[in-house]
Amino acid sequence: METFKPGKKILDVGSGLGGPCRMVAAEFGVEPMGLEYLEFNVNFANEVSRELGFPEFVRLADATVPNDITDADGAMMFCLLDSMPRVAQMPVLRNTFRMLKPGGYLYIEDVGFK
Repeated sequence: METFKPGKKILDVGSGLGGPCRMVAAEFGVEPMGLEYLEFNVNFANEVSRELGFPEFVRLADATVPNDITDADGAMMFCLLDSMPRVAQMPVLRNTFRMLKPGGYLYIEDVGFK
C-alpha cells in the first residue's frame, strides 16, 4: 500500500488482538500503535507480539474520548464501526481525525457500516 511507508506512524483504532499492527510492521516497516478498549485484548495482543518478536503495539484506550496522540501519519479501522452503537461512531471518527497530522489519512474497512 502506497500510504504505508517505512517509519510512518499508523494507528489501528479498535485493534483487537493486534494482527493488523503486526502485519503492517512486518510488511511495510511502519510504526503501528493499536488502540483497544478491552484490557483482555490488549494483554493478549502484546503477549502474542512478544512471542513473535515484535514490540508491544497495543495500548488500552477508549477511542470515544480524546487522548494524547496528535502525530499519526495515518489510521486504519477494520470492522469497528459496525460493532459499536451508532451514538459512539461519530466521537470515534472525530477523535481519530484529531489524532492525525495535517494531511493524514484514515482507511476504513467495515462491511456493515452505513
